[in-house]
Amino acid sequence: MNPTDTEPETPAPRPVTRTGPIPDPAVYQGWLGKTALALTETSEADPVAVLVTLMAAFGVMAGPGPYSQISDDRHPALIWPLILGHTGIGRKGTSLGVDMRLLKAADPEFCTGNLTSGLSSGEGLIAAVADEEDGPVGGQLRLVIETEYSVTMRRSAREGNTLSGVLRQAWEGDDLATLTRASLHATAPHIAILAHITPGEFRLCASGADMAGGTYNRFLPIYSERSQEIPDGEGAPDDLIATHATTLRELVKQARDIRRVPLTDQAREHWAEVVYPALSGGGAIDGPVAQFTARATPYARRAAMLYALADGHAAVDVAHLEAAYALIGYARATAAHVMGHGTGDARLDKLITALDTAGAQGLTRSAISDLFSRKLNRAQLDDVLAKAEALPGVTRSQVRGNGRPTDVWTLQGGEKSE
Repeated sequence: MNPTDTEPETPAPRPVTRTGPIPDPAVYQGWLGKTALALTETSEADPVAVLVTLMAAFGVMAGPGPYSQISDDRHPALIWPLILGHTGIGRKGTSLGVDMRLLKAADPEFCTGNLTSGLSSGEGLIAAVADEEDGPVGGQLRLVIETEYSVTMRRSAREGNTLSGVLRQAWEGDDLATLTRASLHATAPHIAILAHITPGEFRLCASGADMAGGTYNRFLPIYSERSQEIPDGEGAPDDLIATHATTLRELVKQARDIRRVPLTDQAREHWAEVVYPALSGGGAIDGPVAQFTARATPYARRAAMLYALADGHAAVDVAHLEAAYALIGYARATAAHVMGHGTGDARLDKLITALDTAGAQGLTRSAISDLFSRKLNRAQLDDVLAKAEALPGVTRSQVRGNGRPTDVWTLQGGEKSE
């Protein structure tokens, strides 16, 4: 055989050193976990990002039928992943590409008719899932994919924008309606949101009101990072995608016929003795990390329900709870990693995050005033700068130019960009 006729060998993947939190292997339980691992063996995508994206899509595809009863609340089989990864190494888009291949192979009609993007206002989201005048009422399915979620966050922060309030209602599965257009109404829509953002962008855009008010604790924060280096990777083989797509179709079909998803007797005991006390008791009750993960308890039940449904089960067993508990633990680790500069002072946190992003270049007083949209008076600006200078690593220096020296504030060890 002519040597030139042989296929060149694909370079072996090279391991990388992870800079962020590491998920417990228990998150890869069952069909969901095994599929995420199988599809990323030949990819640089982070398996945990692939996992939660698949979970979100599966929950939407399964429809509004399955639910978990928690006290007086019915929780749908939905999660809203907020995937946080640094530009270049986060591989957020790579993880989405892995899942999109699977979803398109499993249900191309779903991908055509039930995926959307471009969140800008509460009215816009309601319009996307509104009841049709001459069509079926209620239960509209939507997976909203926002790969530049910082844009959405900035829009929602504008005065008069209703997006934050509508998102909180949508997570609960409530009916949605507008006050300005009486004919626009969405009955019990079934919506999941998949958002991508860098840690620095999130810290800069997250308002204290939305953190405390509960908008962002509707999301499940998931840190994403390149899992391995594959210089010439081609992704998962087509036959592997096809096999998992066939299984996904079958599991979705089964899940659509299920209603209440209870805990088994063993799972109920495990929940009461292990999971619930760990998630609901002790720890900080305030501050950005605690606010970000305040819905850990219902999220654990939602995730456990998805693990169960994707295993073809109509009830949650201990293994599903353990997987969900590990996933919530990773979400908490992500929140702590991302909000590492959290001080509890919203203005100070915003400044420290901006200094971190600016790196050695630092920020001038004018740039810092711009950071707060020039809404701080001189005394308020002096106060936040004095607090910043009291923190380890923050320094003020003078840069001489053609005119008077300019004060510049820097954070030692800050990055130029995310």
